[in-house]
Amino acid sequence: MDVTPAGERVRRLRKLRGLTQQDLARLARLSLRTVKTVEAGEGNPRLETLHAIARALHVSTSDLTAAGRPEPDPVRPDRWDGIRDALYQRPPGGEPGEPATEEGVLAALAALLPAFRGSRYAQVRDVLPVLIRDALSLGSEGRAARSRVLNATAWVLTMTRQFDDAMTAGRLALDAAPDVSDSMAAVSVMAWCLLRQGRLGEAGSLAVDWADRAEPRFSRASDAELAAYGKVLLYVNNAMIRDNRPGEADDALSLARAAAAKIRRDVPANASTTMTFGPAQVQIISAENAVLAGQPDRVLALAERITGAGLARVEPAQRLRHRLDIASAHGMRRQYADVVAVMTALRAEAPEWLAQQRYARDIIEGVIRRRRGPLSGELRDLAAAVRLPA
Repeated sequence: MDVTPAGERVRRLRKLRGLTQQDLARLARLSLRTVKTVEAGEGNPRLETLHAIARALHVSTSDLTAAGRPEPDPVRPDRWDGIRDALYQRPPGGEPGEPATEEGVLAALAALLPAFRGSRYAQVRDVLPVLIRDALSLGSEGRAARSRVLNATAWVLTMTRQFDDAMTAGRLALDAAPDVSDSMAAVSVMAWCLLRQGRLGEAGSLAVDWADRAEPRFSRASDAELAAYGKVLLYVNNAMIRDNRPGEADDALSLARAAAAKIRRDVPANASTTMTFGPAQVQIISAENAVLAGQPDRVLALAERITGAGLARVEPAQRLRHRLDIASAHGMRRQYADVVAVMTALRAEAPEWLAQQRYARDIIEGVIRRRRGPLSGELRDLAAAVRLPA
């Protein structure tokens, strides 16, 4: 197994192509400082940075990341001990409660979804441990409830960058899934978790395998079946576009677009998370692809085409992520006041979510690095909100 560090791989490929660091920076549309930092092995480059370099060097992103996945951002693990204890079935304290029922577990999960939508992680941490224990106590007749609670657990752990535990919960959710719908829900979360770690090949293989298994007949499929299928296709697209395989990414996005057109509106993709799928979701992913391709004008044009009603049906986390893409596009165009305006609104709306987004830190860091003059109070506040090191 090749364990050459990513920075050394970049340097070796650059020299083989007869490029200077300045040439590579220009072709990848990155700063010279970024290229030098990556080659020196300093810090932990974002997947999107490695994608831009891979595209410039005409290799797959996996060729640069195969040495190992990026480390997760620091998180206060002790705050999540209750969820981990429940997931790994460590004995709880206190007296045992009433026996759980599938109906009660599903009702409790439905009641918790507004906290997921609002990115209120403190509330989720308080409630989810009991829900996990109840779900795991159910017999074979409670597989749907068990799978959905475990999948919700994988979703929130992925959101907070606790990837190993998230994959454990996802695998358990997939094992418990009683039907294709719940299986596809678990696959979607697991693929997303792998993508956040930079494990592009694994994410793509998982999503492609299940998309092939569950491909519905469009003329007979229900909206729920098309949504579950389309969501997995979007993860195929996400993996392939980041791995510098644009043809396969386009094929997956075209199929997803066809499924969305058949549904005609954005609908829930599964019953265990806030994930959605439909025309607006596909448009958002198209804008995300344009960010990766360094096309800020296309990002903003696509964003303008998404109607307010359509956007309102998209899952909250995806709507927030889309606004980061808009901020990034403004940053590419050096419209720094617009970047600050978008990010300030996000901080007011979803502070817990924003603090978990490495993408947000990179956007703010880029503004600080490129603008001239002293930092405004707003910019200093944003740097603190996204946990940008001093």
